[in-house]
Amino acid sequence: MCQPIIGFNYGAKKFHRVKQSLKLGILTSVAISLGFLIIIFSFTNKIAGAFTSDNALISLTVPILRVVLIMSPLVGVQVIVASFFQYIGEPKPALFLSIMKPCLFLIPLMLIIPIFFKVTGVFVSVPLSDFFTAMISLAFIYREINKMNALGVVTGYRLVIGYKQMS
Repeated sequence: MCQPIIGFNYGAKKFHRVKQSLKLGILTSVAISLGFLIIIFSFTNKIAGAFTSDNALISLTVPILRVVLIMSPLVGVQVIVASFFQYIGEPKPALFLSIMKPCLFLIPLMLIIPIFFKVTGVFVSVPLSDFFTAMISLAFIYREINKMNALGVVTGYRLVIGYKQMS
């Protein structure tokens, strides 16, 4: 949904609109994910019960499901930021951000953390990878916003200078 708005405004150097669209996209994604997380946390027993009638399995599944999903609202941050770089014609950061979670964090964490925390480590690896991925995505977008801010100032300055020279 953000692609045409971000792509057009980035190309037109209307960086304030790009930043507004990006902010709205991230906030919307986090809000929707948070809403679903609240629903899932409220009905975790019923959700687990939809797949089995074994009460022992349900009681084992509920905390695991909650641990695995606790950072899910941050997944939208990574998806929006990775998509943003695709929208502005930057395929390398887009690709890196897209494969970062499984390759850089999830698989290594699932191999390392269980050494210390046994089976619990497998489940804890998912929210940790979501958290690390979101933080790195935010660092990437922060750097890109700083570039846009610098370009906006330079572009605006050149326009003012050009106008003064023409008068």
